[in-house]
Amino acid sequence: MNNLHTIIIGAGAAGIAASSRLLENNIQNILILEARDRIGGRIHTIEVDGSALDFGAQWCHGEENNIVYTLAKDLDVLSHSKNEYNSFNVYSPTLNLDKDVVNQLIPIAVTIMDDTEALQNSTENFGDYFEKRFLAEMKTDFENKLSPQVTTALMDWFHKFVKCLNACPTWYTLSAKGLVHYEVCDGNYYHQWRNRGYKTILEILMREFPDPRKKLPISQKILLNKIVSKIITDKSDGVTVICSDGTKYSARYVLVTLPLGVLKEIHNSLFEPQLPSHKVNAINGLGFGTVNKILIKFPFQWWQRDEKGVSIVWSEKDRDNVLREFPSTMLQSRKSWLESVMGFYPIDSHTNILLVWLVGSSLEEIEKLSDDKIIAGLMFVLKYFIGSRYPDLPNPISVICSKWYSDPYTRGSYSYRSLISDDMNVFASDLAEPIHLNNKSLLMFAGEATSSHQYSTVHGAISSGFREADRIINVCKTEPKSKL
Repeated sequence: MNNLHTIIIGAGAAGIAASSRLLENNIQNILILEARDRIGGRIHTIEVDGSALDFGAQWCHGEENNIVYTLAKDLDVLSHSKNEYNSFNVYSPTLNLDKDVVNQLIPIAVTIMDDTEALQNSTENFGDYFEKRFLAEMKTDFENKLSPQVTTALMDWFHKFVKCLNACPTWYTLSAKGLVHYEVCDGNYYHQWRNRGYKTILEILMREFPDPRKKLPISQKILLNKIVSKIITDKSDGVTVICSDGTKYSARYVLVTLPLGVLKEIHNSLFEPQLPSHKVNAINGLGFGTVNKILIKFPFQWWQRDEKGVSIVWSEKDRDNVLREFPSTMLQSRKSWLESVMGFYPIDSHTNILLVWLVGSSLEEIEKLSDDKIIAGLMFVLKYFIGSRYPDLPNPISVICSKWYSDPYTRGSYSYRSLISDDMNVFASDLAEPIHLNNKSLLMFAGEATSSHQYSTVHGAISSGFREADRIINVCKTEPKSKL
């Protein structure tokens, strides 16, 4: 198929957003190439027991300056999540953890993380920055309330929380001043999608919801199972895109919405000729990491209805005990993979399912474990940490495990600003910058990692898709209509 106006590579949030904006502006001659057998990318809603579960993106984070909220707020599809992660039930069988004292630490930790002036002036990694500030606060206000062992263990849990928020392997790779770039959207930060799932935003973008009679012909423009293997940009008549099945497509405009993790892996072989050095530096310099979910289903809800979840706080003794009692969980690092568990948390849509967050540098290895080993490990952790409170824990029915690093079409979860980003002086705007070809064609980039202030989010991805579609539309406005 030749003489296309625009080819969009990837049918995730950015690609769907871009296609909807182009079609709304009567640019019809477009094609979307998607490697998977589904659309959505890192939005992946599945159905369990008649209700939606989100395997990837889960919440609409905030309201102001959030395109997801703007599109969905009047359609009766959002509601406040019951668990807003603003207080935690922490557990350790070897530490004396005072719940009230622990929850006094949450706002202190948040203040440290949100201190824009201190972050902006920092030249440290975030781990060193946080530890210094946190220990100073402990010495001032909590010296007689928390033992050094408890302080260290709680700081380790905050480390996990930061890894979950930022998808970094460790907070020592996370840029402290880089966090200032991220824009928190004011308003409720944990909107959930009732029983519809995050796929609803795709249906809204495609105009399939709320009135399917008004839907855009986006689905007709999508080719699934199309793995792009080569993008040739030195052609005089536009850009040629070659798929692994041998099919070729040409267009004047090509929009690449591949996740940064994929670009890191294949950019050298994907683009012919190779990308200019400033673009390669952006790909190599921006951070991209993994956070995984495990959804563990039980025959019934055995936890208390007001339970905020089970946040796992590890002492050194806990680590030693777990490795001694369950040595088969040891990884190459000589640590148990169970240390990657941040906690077990209720979800809004299913009363008998707990969401387990897995974070850190060992996820690539953990993704290779069988479901049976995952179940055995998680049940051991639950019994070890809260067995005295819940002595009759039922065996789970099943688990579903995300494997975002192993997925060849993501190679991780989302982007972050790393120390390498600072050292190389690269920014999301460098990744977003289009490449002009022969003064006629454009090679463009969209996706959450190209968003300067809303990276790592669906709303950042959608806004980036709109941004690049608008770029095409504005160029077309200056051209004779015959060229459209």
